[in-house]
Amino acid sequence: MTNQKLIFKSQFSMNFQLFNFQFLLIVCKLIHWDFIENWYLKIENLLRLLSYNFAFWLDYSLSFVINNNLLLLSYHFKLLFSRSKLT
Repeated sequence: MTNQKLIFKSQFSMNFQLFNFQFLLIVCKLIHWDFIENWYLKIENLLRLLSYNFAFWLDYSLSFVINNNLLLLSYHFKLLFSRSKLT
């Protein structure tokens, strides 16, 4: 393996660990928020902001995939909340 590939792998690993740490911080902040009806919108906005920040560290195409996955996750939160209101 060339040095360039090793450097890329180590940078990717560090960036992904930082991404996980930031995500954990956001989740901890969400736990302390008051429960309101549009909480999933706050999650979506925070996840979107986090994924945009992540784009500066990695390739934009990878950031796009991460952003789509995070928005899908927030959509599932929204569905879960709407179903819980019905029961």
